[in-house]
Amino acid sequence: MRPRGLALFALLAALVLTSNPFARAQSFNLSTSKTFAPGDKPTIHLYTHDVDSLEFRIYRVDDPVKFVENLKELHSFGSDYSYGAEHIDERTWLEKFHDWKAQLWARIRDFFRYQFSREARHAMRAKQTSLSRRSRIINEAEFAQIPILNQRQLVARWRQVVPATYVSDNNDLPIQQKLEAGLYLLEATDGHLKAYTLVMVTPMALVTRTSNGAVLAYATDRISGKPLEGVKIDAGFGQKAVASASTDANGVAQLPIAADRAHEDAFWVVASKEKDIAVSTPGTWALTSGEGSRYAGYVYTERPVYRPTHTVHWKAIVREHASNLLTPPKQGSVHVTISDSTDKAIFDRQMTLSPTGTLSGEIDLPRDAA
Repeated sequence: MRPRGLALFALLAALVLTSNPFARAQSFNLSTSKTFAPGDKPTIHLYTHDVDSLEFRIYRVDDPVKFVENLKELHSFGSDYSYGAEHIDERTWLEKFHDWKAQLWARIRDFFRYQFSREARHAMRAKQTSLSRRSRIINEAEFAQIPILNQRQLVARWRQVVPATYVSDNNDLPIQQKLEAGLYLLEATDGHLKAYTLVMVTPMALVTRTSNGAVLAYATDRISGKPLEGVKIDAGFGQKAVASASTDANGVAQLPIAADRAHEDAFWVVASKEKDIAVSTPGTWALTSGEGSRYAGYVYTERPVYRPTHTVHWKAIVREHASNLLTPPKQGSVHVTISDSTDKAIFDRQMTLSPTGTLSGEIDLPRDAA
């Protein structure tokens, strides 16, 4: 019985070693972290694992404003996936065997891994990385099973061989012609999976500032810094545009915006003039800051952490809303309340504002402060 047991164990070990459950976890993604000026060489970040090659296709978006305004998600797009409620059954014997095999593989892997010191493993990984193939461009090829999104808007396509291990490159897009100003969609596919990112080429820069019930937009030339007049500014939430205006001679436009709590993470501002476009996705918290109040304030202490019985020195700055400005309020008294973690007031008094709209004080923490 013993030789048979040893033979069975050897067979199972061979099955584990030749069928690593983590061996073919194919994945890849691409992204861009900035916009590019006309004439710049656009670059992308590329991450791949166990992918031999990718085909890239870049498309020009005919109507960038409409494209952005119709995105369901501002920071991702693609197919919609809906998942039902999770249903967990008792594991079958096959699933139990699979889990046991995975655990056995991990033990075998760890056994051989721990035969080397941390320094030796690091040196081996560095050597392997240095020997890995860099991303390179080869002849153009088509994955027929992944059709072209729009042949008319296709600007360029190429096939790229990538290393089998994870790689992160600043990959120059190998496009012979320079990309004109506009918005481009970059698609990558291995014949089965797809990934997308946007490439924005524009001479325009857009700066936004949100305040209570409004957004201020400033459009300027990204090279010279000159304000741009007559730029159309659109703003909205999700797939709904809610305000539009044009910049004045100073490159400024102000749009009244009512906060939409149902789409707080889908707020967008788009600036467009002819082929030039710039996009911003500012936060919405300021749209409701001080809602219904004439005043805004900022309170701080002289250090971030205290112990029980310590003295806390604090200071407050108070300002009054005046259109799109914040000005010092008229000198007078204000009511100050400081509460502990149980919402119990431990400081409650009337105090006088200084001529510059500030006030300060101190409070001794009790022994049971938490």
